[in-house]
Amino acid sequence: MNKLRDKIRDASSSRASGLGFGATRSKKTATLLLLVHGERSSLAAITDADAYLVPSAADRPTGDKEAVSGLILGKNGASPADGFDFLVIDETTPAAALLNEDVGYLMRATPDIPDSFLRALQSLPLDGLIVTASGDITVREQVEMARLAGFTGKPLFVEVAPDVASKQLEVLREAGAVGLIADAARGAEAIAGLRRTISALPPRRKRVREERDAVSVAMPAASSEDEADFDDD
Repeated sequence: MNKLRDKIRDASSSRASGLGFGATRSKKTATLLLLVHGERSSLAAITDADAYLVPSAADRPTGDKEAVSGLILGKNGASPADGFDFLVIDETTPAAALLNEDVGYLMRATPDIPDSFLRALQSLPLDGLIVTASGDITVREQVEMARLAGFTGKPLFVEVAPDVASKQLEVLREAGAVGLIADAARGAEAIAGLRRTISALPPRRKRVREERDAVSVAMPAASSEDEADFDDD
């Protein structure tokens, strides 16, 4: 399986620690992935990202062979160099770019995409959608993100500033986010701070559907006089 898909699966699932005598301690899995984008010069100092996203094949980091890397495809749909784990596409990318079954795909999306188009995306081999978040996410923005994730059945990767608040990250998780994308140009310390914020997040909340009693509206019973009038008619 593609390495990016493995990381998405791990971040999306909650792992309970072992119980009983002799239980081994398992490493805590972060509930949000951290993708860092930029040119090779900006990425050189970044050491704690889950994946790297570059604008060209020449910018791919070469130091860590185990690093997960992605390439942003241009509108011309040029074939990327071998070795990338995933590709970033948009609506203008030639469809032939999706024929490579050995890589993952992330697609840029905006809130104005019609519902019918979002449903159609379910049939494409996409591993997630890329969206952008504002500083303080409003209820409307959260609902819009949840709509994108809900109609497509795809997790979200949200572009954020490295100094985003912890509460905002919890909001993004509730909306369907499985990963964050930050700009490497903000500096290694800023990226490290975002990693610490992610690591300190509480576990994902369990979604429990509470059954609510249906509210029935009782119609007033007809009086004996009304029934008599009806019979007379």
